[in-house]
Amino acid sequence: MMLAPDDLSPGVFVAIHSAKCLGDEPLEAPVPFGVPLRVLGVALPFVTVGVVRPKRAADGGPAILDVRAVRLMKLPQEYVESIRAFGAPEDVQPVGPETESASNVPGAEANSPGRGGDQAETSG
Repeated sequence: MMLAPDDLSPGVFVAIHSAKCLGDEPLEAPVPFGVPLRVLGVALPFVTVGVVRPKRAADGGPAILDVRAVRLMKLPQEYVESIRAFGAPEDVQPVGPETESASNVPGAEANSPGRGGDQAETSG
């Protein structure tokens, strides 16, 4: 359901549905479409919003939207709660080149240059 600018008030949850065009060029939205936003303040044509994040993170923002440039839609509470309820397990540790060493990789010692000294080359 598209939301009229007059229906915006602090505490309402919205998302950017689409961006309007100014002349021949479409305007860019400051937040991706569909991301839940909580209205913090209204001074038409401007609306201050906070980005709704998962439960372990503080809401992001503020971002300032110009309702002349974007179309907003009201979000159902279930949609917002689905984002807030999402969270990564606490015991998951990132794994990447910075955190992973050759000693943690099975078989890495035998295949690493300079570590597989027992493997002799045969000529012949």
